[in-house]
Amino acid sequence: MDVTRDQGPGTGSVKFNADVMRHWRYKKKSYQRQLLEAKEAVERQRKQLKKRQSDKGDASDVESGAQEEDILIQDEIYKSRLASIKREEESLLRERDRYELDKGRLIREMKRIRDEDGSLRFISDLNEEKKQSYIRHAIREYNIHKTLVHHHIVRLWDIFEIDQDTFCTVLEYCSGKDLDVVLKATPVLPEKEARIIIVQIFQGLVYLNKRAQKIIHYDLKPGNVLFDELGVAKVTDFGLSKIVEDDVGSQGMELTSQGAGTYWYLPPECFELSRTPLISSKVDVWSAGVLLYQMLFGRRPFGHDQTQERILREDTIIKARKVEFPSRPTVSNEAKDLIRRCLTYNQAERPDVLTIAQDPYLTYSKK
Repeated sequence: MDVTRDQGPGTGSVKFNADVMRHWRYKKKSYQRQLLEAKEAVERQRKQLKKRQSDKGDASDVESGAQEEDILIQDEIYKSRLASIKREEESLLRERDRYELDKGRLIREMKRIRDEDGSLRFISDLNEEKKQSYIRHAIREYNIHKTLVHHHIVRLWDIFEIDQDTFCTVLEYCSGKDLDVVLKATPVLPEKEARIIIVQIFQGLVYLNKRAQKIIHYDLKPGNVLFDELGVAKVTDFGLSKIVEDDVGSQGMELTSQGAGTYWYLPPECFELSRTPLISSKVDVWSAGVLLYQMLFGRRPFGHDQTQERILREDTIIKARKVEFPSRPTVSNEAKDLIRRCLTYNQAERPDVLTIAQDPYLTYSKK
């Protein structure tokens, strides 16, 4: 059996035959083994966690409380990962005999490999001025990222030059999916899973704001939240991040890169045109609120079906004064209250990262 499908102008065609399909079925079996191994790894970690809980010594009340919350959070992460693996296993079973879907997946996989092969050389196509600008930007991102060491931040290990037109950054390997892929497969997450993901994101943000050199991420979105094999969420991509200087006042720092970023996730102050906006960690609070809303309701709260160009042209975010909640699915009032706080229109009234991180919805305690 041969099937040929054209992928569009300039991309040629992809040919499928019995050997290719046999190889793809082998990959599916391999994926099933990976899921089983992942589930066993998570279950082992949960057993070790329960042993830690039972082995706690004579710690002070404060230390004991902190350890207890840490254990509860880790357990929620593992339970969320197990639920995710279960969904993946069920999905794999449903797809077993869907030949057309297999074919489409193979096309996308081949396209991804082709794009990766081509991406290594893209910088050689830039003129010298743009190339130098890109290099400065990449070095700046490296200098910010290399100092970050936290459980919920993707680690940057190294950067090195391959040749005059090519360099490579070495990041921590996260074998799970990113949140964007998760939401494409399951647009509405169970609230328990959405909650533990947003808790981890805020733990990463708290770290960024407790450092001597505070950092505004400025580009929080689903594609910048990765998961490792145990389901631990990690924030990545510091290309648009801002370093908050010591002499910045309480209102924040000047935003000198208006127009950058992903508009669905940016707050109203970033679209101020009459003057240079002042920004703070409250930008990331707004973005996190959009992420939580999207995980719970399967859509962004503002401009969901709009393009970035239309959002800008129609002042969608500038008009986003009140967040509305769909009647379905049912979501707790605590989650809605947190989202409302995150999506407070007035920047002065919106809590910063360290303040909102104290919200009860973002903490775990034994009931």
